[in-house]
Amino acid sequence: MKLLEIQSLNKSFNGLSTVKDVAFVINPKTITLITGENGAGKTSWCNLISGLEKSTKGQIWFEGKNIERASALKIAKLGITRL
Repeated sequence: MKLLEIQSLNKSFNGLSTVKDVAFVINPKTITLITGENGAGKTSWCNLISGLEKSTKGQIWFEGKNIERASALKIAKLGITRL
């Protein structure tokens, strides 16, 4: 089973794309690193996964459940938070 799956994730602010067509899978018992230069969209990506922001397009699946439109509180209860 996939722990976290991102499909075609996009986020735009006033026409400027901060996250564009991101797709990947994180499997259980793995370590994953997100890296990139300043302005690459890392913080926006974390905000989308934790529910602090909602995507313009795309889907976020956690343990087989779509959490894309779940509240940040509900996502935190699942164990996904941004500190």
